[in-house]
Amino acid sequence: MNLAFALTLLAASPQTPAAPETVPLAMTRSGVRLEVVEKPQPGALEVRTAWGMYYTPRDPVAIVMDAPRRSTWRTELEADPNRPLGPTIAELEADGRVGELLELIPILEARLLAPEVSAQAEQRRDELLAATRAVSAWGGRLDPLPGDLSRAERLEELWKRARKAKGADALLPGGRLLSEITPGGAGVGDHQLSISDLRDGMDAKNAYLRRVAFQISGKEVIYDGGQNTLILLASLDDGHPVARDGAADGIVRVWPEQAREYWIATLLRWKEVPRHRAAWHLVHHLPQEAAAPLVGTLASSEERVGRRFEVGDLTMSVVKQARQPARIFFDGNLRQNDSTGASMGALPRTTHCPTTGVTLGASAPGSATTGLNAGRVPRGLTNGSTAKVTAVTEGLSDALSRALAELTSDRVERDVQGWVSWYEAKVEEQLAQKP
Repeated sequence: MNLAFALTLLAASPQTPAAPETVPLAMTRSGVRLEVVEKPQPGALEVRTAWGMYYTPRDPVAIVMDAPRRSTWRTELEADPNRPLGPTIAELEADGRVGELLELIPILEARLLAPEVSAQAEQRRDELLAATRAVSAWGGRLDPLPGDLSRAERLEELWKRARKAKGADALLPGGRLLSEITPGGAGVGDHQLSISDLRDGMDAKNAYLRRVAFQISGKEVIYDGGQNTLILLASLDDGHPVARDGAADGIVRVWPEQAREYWIATLLRWKEVPRHRAAWHLVHHLPQEAAAPLVGTLASSEERVGRRFEVGDLTMSVVKQARQPARIFFDGNLRQNDSTGASMGALPRTTHCPTTGVTLGASAPGSATTGLNAGRVPRGLTNGSTAKVTAVTEGLSDALSRALAELTSDRVERDVQGWVSWYEAKVEEQLAQKP
């Protein structure tokens, strides 16, 4: 769908000028707001929405109001199809306006840009992912099913609805399903979906259903090498950004070590687009692992091919030829038989360290973590191994700088030497803290 066609559909939507000027909103005592179809009484512990019941036993409804529709984004978008929509998405999510978020998602898809490696393309992608996560999160909070179903019946019905849904509508039952699934083994039990069901979802044409299936598989903690390999490969290979993001979210729940090594190997040696995707996953899904490989790769952009150089605790050399990482994985803690393993081994493994002052960007899921490690000897450096990195394009260099900014508390971009100095200062700080 191109943007012009999407805007035509938007103009023809019954929710545009013909829609009511106000919508009923309920707000709980803690400030949770959501659009309702039946106005509850103050003190109510249940709220009916068009997408299911919102149960709030400890946070009763405080206020019910008729609020103005946030329709200005429609007219503004028609006047300027390139206007940023991040603030609009945040407002719609905060108000629980699920219908408008669902209406906005096809517009956001139509605004996606190719090639991917540019600041504007990243902004468009991040806006789509923000709206996707918002709908999924509200799906997890709303219950669309009657209360007389067993747990097994609930999972079956939610999965059925997700499979039948079109486009982003799958995020609502999928989000609820993700909230009710419990971790386990091998995808068996009355609180899980089977591997067979998940494979069907992973193969679906609907990218939003693929996303849901990838995430559920990760939450179920299925230790199946074939299943997890498909998810890990999809994190870089799937053609849709919401599916790739879902695959990354799913795989780090069950195979974080394999994900780390595969993404770092891709970042170091493969082609521009998968390198860009791998860097984004490291920052947003494994932020505690991201600083060293991103800074090392970025630093290589100012080095000539064949030269060996050092960045903090990293020893690296620039090579001309790109190399695709091996696509064979095992269930152990470390991936074996990888021809790029020696290169990857020269990069430090990392864990959470609250003393570094590095925080995860607000757009990424999860709690604040660090991009460096303060106490572990980097694997591979003890025997003097050197990490090889394929020459970096100018576009990728700029993208890595933008990605690194999301790891910092100030979120300020730096030039290459600025990032090298930042990384080396963190390494020195951590060495000084060792007993």
